[in-house]
Amino acid sequence: MNYEGSPWKGAKAPYTPYTPDVDAKYKFEFDKMVKNEKAMHEHYKLDGAFEGEPKFKYHDEFQASAKVAKKDDKKGKE
Repeated sequence: MNYEGSPWKGAKAPYTPYTPDVDAKYKFEFDKMVKNEKAMHEHYKLDGAFEGEPKFKYHDEFQASAKVAKKDDKKGKE
């Protein structure tokens, strides 16, 4: 229950003593940065993984241009 729905008479908004404004050079713009070619890692096809909802908003876009991973034939063999 939040303070607005509280039956207590003395309920007040939460006290937040330190909420600074962030200078533009320190802000992280997720939508812009996640699509930045220099900052991104390589994407590979995730067939059968991450099916259904919820889905990351760029999932379909990234998977459309993702590389198909090579199968490792040596895996598990000594």
